[in-house]
Amino acid sequence: MSSDLAESEAQVVRSNALSAPLASLGYATTGNPSNPSQQSNALNLDLLADQFLELGGVQLPVFGSTGLLNLGSLGALNSFSESLTQQTSRASSGVLGDNGAIAVDQDGGVGTSPAYLDLIQLMKQLNITGLTDQVLDQARLDIGALATEVAQNTKDVSGRYAIAGLELGLRSPLVGSLPSRLETALTEAVAPINDLVASDGLLTELLGTIKKTINDGSIAGVSSLRVDSSTVTLNGLETAVKGVTQELLGSPISNSSGSLTIDLSTGMIKVDLAKLLKETGVGDLNNLPPNTNLLSDTSIEAVLQGIAEAVQGLTSKVAAAATSALNNVKVTMNLGVSAGCTTVLGVENCLAKGEVTVTGSLADFSGSSGTSPAITTTLAAAGIDFGTGIVNLVKPVLDNAIATTTGPLLKTAIATVTDQLPSVVESTTAPILSTLEPILKQALAQAVRVTINEQPTAAPRNGVGDLGPGSFTMRALSMELLPELAGNTGSPLISLGSASVRVAEAPDANANTAANANASSASNANANASSASNANANASSASNANANASSASNANTAANGSGSSLGALAVTGSNDPTPLLLGAGLLGLLGAGLLMAVRTQRNKKKGTPAEG
Repeated sequence: MSSDLAESEAQVVRSNALSAPLASLGYATTGNPSNPSQQSNALNLDLLADQFLELGGVQLPVFGSTGLLNLGSLGALNSFSESLTQQTSRASSGVLGDNGAIAVDQDGGVGTSPAYLDLIQLMKQLNITGLTDQVLDQARLDIGALATEVAQNTKDVSGRYAIAGLELGLRSPLVGSLPSRLETALTEAVAPINDLVASDGLLTELLGTIKKTINDGSIAGVSSLRVDSSTVTLNGLETAVKGVTQELLGSPISNSSGSLTIDLSTGMIKVDLAKLLKETGVGDLNNLPPNTNLLSDTSIEAVLQGIAEAVQGLTSKVAAAATSALNNVKVTMNLGVSAGCTTVLGVENCLAKGEVTVTGSLADFSGSSGTSPAITTTLAAAGIDFGTGIVNLVKPVLDNAIATTTGPLLKTAIATVTDQLPSVVESTTAPILSTLEPILKQALAQAVRVTINEQPTAAPRNGVGDLGPGSFTMRALSMELLPELAGNTGSPLISLGSASVRVAEAPDANANTAANANASSASNANANASSASNANANASSASNANANASSASNANTAANGSGSSLGALAVTGSNDPTPLLLGAGLLGLLGAGLLMAVRTQRNKKKGTPAEG
């Protein structure tokens, strides 16, 4: 009440656009002397289910899973108000502990079930060109536990707020499509690697060298060797490309500070706004100046730069992963070999038939790994060590080719492919960024204005608190919906954690003392004046009793004249009562003398002595 010397008010949810009863919004208020007590009240979500806002001609539910504001675990919020004396008042709201104290872990983050403001429903009212569900199908501001506490006495006012964490979540199917787009681009980029096993490819030529070596060579115990068939294949090129994209899906990418992460498997972009505020120089989330704009132009630009940095960081990451994957592609050379064959009467008989296999990675065949390809055989005959014989025959030729001819040429061929991978990645990501960034810039700036540490009495607002002039109000977080579309009607506001106090200034003790002293002096003066008035009354009676006593009449006239003169002195003088006292005393003496004169004249006529 305005007549209270001290009052406080707390409200969990405050809005200019809701018709819900105050009690359901977690409202508590006290005042002194009207209601000198402690009061508390909890937010009642059941009573808020039927609250709607009209935005852009569309009725949107405010609370709940389909509403603009889902309070999640923040539903367990309370308000507290206390005005026990006329010189002190306190209020708090949010996540509270004993006696209304703030009970928020400031480093707790948003948690697993945070409250959130559904931004996508607001963004859809903006009619931004290009804003489709493919570009952005989810946007929300996640809000961790929060609370506000304010207190005031006759000399000081104080307040603090606490917010466990704030996170911006944006899901873009366009970003989520990046892995598949990269897979398609990389598959095309590495296709020239398949040429290594074409009829005129480097690996096919190396196979011919090995084939000739076996045909021309021999091993102990075998009169002849003959290559009957030969093939060379690359195994795992397609798998290698898929492996690169799967690696991207396996863990989120981020900007250098870690304030922004992107999960490419879902297209979800998450921004830790507490970290973002620090790295942009705005400050600590829980120690911000009054009326700090959370999504300022600086913050939005930092979000966009963070997305670009994280996506552009894919260039080196993908190029490195693709290069490694290519070098690990498996090369397999199979040669069907016959050993010790003779022909009798047109019928060929061979001592052994089997395969010689040369396997290794592209890096092994190019000499990049430092490991020679493996040589094995399935040729077998009693008493003959085909394995050692084949290795001793083929390995020197193979190692020489890797060192001098085939190896260097393979390195060049692989580098030709891998060197272009950065530009392939950039050309794939650039259109996504150029589409996403301008849309996000408009959507974030226009959907909501979020204020941290809102104080109506502080700059730049310089208004009054919720309890009127002389009051102090603080809110942990305030959200103005679609601020640029409001026009003259004003934007819907939803605030969380609001608390207000007001204490009247204490009376000046010196002023009270002076007032009391003046009142006492005036009282004494009035008393003395009353005595003088009584004396005058008696004198007047005596004068009326004896009309012939002219000297008494003259004395009475003189006495009345003297009284008028003192009265004038008292009005024009200071607070000093001395003139009044002196005046009253003289009037009393004059009155008594007059009475004695009257009695003397009466007694003379009767012949009796006058009384003393």
